[in-house]
Amino acid sequence: MGICLYELANSIQNRPRACGYAVTRSRVESNLLALGTAAGLAVYGAGYLRTGPSTMSVGASNSAPMSGVDTAPALTPWKDGIYSGWGTSRHGDIQVSVEIRGGRIAATSIAQCLTRYSCSWISDLPSQVVGNQNVRVDLVSGATQSSEAFRAAVADALRHAT
Repeated sequence: MGICLYELANSIQNRPRACGYAVTRSRVESNLLALGTAAGLAVYGAGYLRTGPSTMSVGASNSAPMSGVDTAPALTPWKDGIYSGWGTSRHGDIQVSVEIRGGRIAATSIAQCLTRYSCSWISDLPSQVVGNQNVRVDLVSGATQSSEAFRAAVADALRHAT
């Protein structure tokens, strides 16, 4: 098989036949196009299997748990005050402000958005923190990295509140 591929590659300029088949430039180009398409589909398929199917449109949410971030359960006795925390992603940093009143999360806001993309994509996440009383918020499709940076920033702020 390796010899046939070598012969096929060289046949465009040197021989009219390779591996017993008549070889034309258009046939070789057609085969290369098919091979490139198959390789692209294989890479796409591997990524699809790794990340799973997406049934959401851009801007929709996914409440999948995020690994590696302290979820700071609601039973944690937080000290009253206003705390800030930072989260990072490959697209930039996010700073949040978390206000604790009566041992509960009273308000959360994005204090600084230093990401490559607008933080308007994740503008609904601060209210989810208040509603859930923890960092378990939806991942926003199309802004996954920013969502994870936001979660990490809230977790960092809540660590300061304990």
